[in-house]
Amino acid sequence: MFENLRIKNFRLFDDLEIGELKRINLLAGRNNAGKTAVLEAIYLLASVGNPRRAIEVKGIRGISETSGSPGRLPTSYWKPLFSQLNMQRSIEISGAHSHLGPVALAISLERRDDSETPEPYRFPTSQVAQGVADDAQEAVSHDIGERLADPWALHLSWATNMGRDTCDMRVTEHSHRIVSADLGIPLHPIYLSLGPGNAHEDAVRLGQLRARKKGDLLTKALQVVEPSLESVEDISATGTPMIWGDIGLPELTPLSAMGEGVARIARIVLATSSVPGGVVLVDEIENGFHHSVMKKVWSVVEEAAQLFDAQVIATTHSYECLMAAHEALRDEWRFHRLDRTKEGSSQCVTFDTERVEAAIRHWLEVR
Repeated sequence: MFENLRIKNFRLFDDLEIGELKRINLLAGRNNAGKTAVLEAIYLLASVGNPRRAIEVKGIRGISETSGSPGRLPTSYWKPLFSQLNMQRSIEISGAHSHLGPVALAISLERRDDSETPEPYRFPTSQVAQGVADDAQEAVSHDIGERLADPWALHLSWATNMGRDTCDMRVTEHSHRIVSADLGIPLHPIYLSLGPGNAHEDAVRLGQLRARKKGDLLTKALQVVEPSLESVEDISATGTPMIWGDIGLPELTPLSAMGEGVARIARIVLATSSVPGGVVLVDEIENGFHHSVMKKVWSVVEEAAQLFDAQVIATTHSYECLMAAHEALRDEWRFHRLDRTKEGSSQCVTFDTERVEAAIRHWLEVR
């Protein structure tokens, strides 16, 4: 698990430190305080060695394609990653990990000599997130005899106690290209954004959970939101593997048809089960849940995190979500509030359980 975090020159953060990260962490703060940016930073740090994550982070913000002339791509595509849009300073993300020790990642935009054409890199699918391998392979398998139009490269350098390495990623008019890479991902982060998610991916994860004889964990979790649910199945009645549930009707019902809360808690539990020793990042964890079930939701999250030795870091806008976490969780969690100072810099104040209780008792503004 990550024990602390430092973010420099990333998004809106010039220099932000977060201490006392625990197994379960809840981030709060006003709009534009940087909650999602913290999740993105952890996602990148936990993926040191996988440059594709930089593309995925852009996708989290809804930026999925490049357009325009190649010469403008470095500005239009990468600039928002850098604090104050200043690409002259490197992004630095670092932290202490309970097993890996110090972990550090540096990201910079550098001009490259384009005199040599790179060989295509063959992505090992076991080390690339599901659904990314195919399009990543296609991207790097274009005609490499064509000279790259853009001399700029996103340069990544990372270091752990396992060693150091670097990688370059170039973005051209037509594709993302890995110029050099030695992919070695020490952790396996999963980012759960708002939205319906991937039904096929969830079904695969359920199959993996059942293979470990722990499928009942999902059924128990879903019963928190849908008490009438008796069992779940991963079947392909529509041609694509999906999770279906038995809620007492003549036929099974797709999980997605049972409401947003059911699908949401399934995604969280299945993601946690699929990254033993890894980290699950959840944006607006309360989304889809009525406040009356949030205490039980947190209990489910805690049970899954402990069972699979995973770390959960989530954001919220809900005071009720914070109260439910305080009531449900033990001491192995922390609440972190992000703020912007009058000078425009960012800071994080961490609350242990005693301070959270005092804040709730006095109705202090902690969201």
